[in-house]
Amino acid sequence: MNSFLRRNCTTIILAITLCFNIILVYQWPTSTYQPSTSCVCDLQLNCTKYESKGEASLAIVIPFPERFLGRVIQNTKNLWEKMVPCFEPQNKVDILFYTNFGRNAPLEEEIRRALELSPNVRQCFRNIRFFHADLNSTQDEYPFGPNNMFCRIFHRPILFDYDYIFYFEQDTKPIRPNWLPLLQAHINGPEKFWIKGSAYFGNKFVPQEFWYCRACFFHINGNAIYGIGDTEFRRVSTEICNEIERTGEHYDQHFARFWLDDFQSWNYTKMFFHKVVFSNFLQNWWATMFDLDAILRDSPETYFIHGGEPYRKPKEWS
Repeated sequence: MNSFLRRNCTTIILAITLCFNIILVYQWPTSTYQPSTSCVCDLQLNCTKYESKGEASLAIVIPFPERFLGRVIQNTKNLWEKMVPCFEPQNKVDILFYTNFGRNAPLEEEIRRALELSPNVRQCFRNIRFFHADLNSTQDEYPFGPNNMFCRIFHRPILFDYDYIFYFEQDTKPIRPNWLPLLQAHINGPEKFWIKGSAYFGNKFVPQEFWYCRACFFHINGNAIYGIGDTEFRRVSTEICNEIERTGEHYDQHFARFWLDDFQSWNYTKMFFHKVVFSNFLQNWWATMFDLDAILRDSPETYFIHGGEPYRKPKEWS
C-alpha cells in the first residue's frame, strides 16, 4: 500500500511539473532580454519611453577674416581631401563660410570653385552658404575681431535653421577621416546640450594662475558644437557677449568665467550647467607641442586638434 502511494505521488508530481513547464514555454518569451536604449529611468527604476523628435540638424560654420582665404582653400581642398568629412555621400549637413566684413562675391566664387573641384569633399554637404559679420576695421582689430565674429552668430537668422553648429576655425584640423558622421552622432543623443567641446590639454598656464584664472584651465575651447537652435541659449549667450565686448577677453574663457566666477549668476547657472559638456572628440593643445601619434593611438574618439604643434608634422599640414 505504501509503495503504491509512493508510485502514484511520484507520477502526480511529474505530471504537475510537466504541465508547469509547458505553461512557461507558452507564456514566457524565449528571447534574451536586451535593455532598451530608448527608455529614460529614474532612481526608482520607473522607466518611460524616450520620444525622439527626429534627427537634429547640423551646419559646419567656417569663420575667417578675408585675409585668411588662402588657408581656407588649403584646408578644404588639400587637408580635407586626405581627411575627408565623409566616406559615403550624404545630403543632410550644410557648410557655411563666415567672413568678417560684408559680402565679397569674388571670394565666395573662389570657395565654391575650390569645393566643386574636390568632389570627395563636396559630396558630404547639402548646400554651400555664406554669411557675414559686417564688421568695420575697428571692430575687426585683434582680439576684438574674433570675439565680435563669434558673438554675432547669435543674431544671424541664417543659423536659426539649424539645431546645432560646429564652429570650425582655421587653426583646428581633422586628424581622422569620416568626421562628419561623428559630429552627427554627438548631436543626436537623448540629452540635448548648449556647448560641447574640449578642455585645455596644453601646458601654457603656470600653477599660480590656477587661483586667479580658473577659466584659463576649465574653459571649453571655442571650436565646439553649439546648440544654436535653442532660444534660451541664444539669450544667455547674448548676455555674456555684452560683457565680452566691454572687456575684450577671449570669448571661450569669458563663457567659462560666467559659470565659474560669477556667484551672482549661480542660481541661474546651476539650472543649465548640465548643458555644458566636456568631450574628447576635439583636443585643445593651444601653444603646446603634442604627440600626434600618441593621440591617434590612445584616443580613438578624438577626430580634431586645435592649436599647438605636433612633434611630427604631417605633410598635409604644411
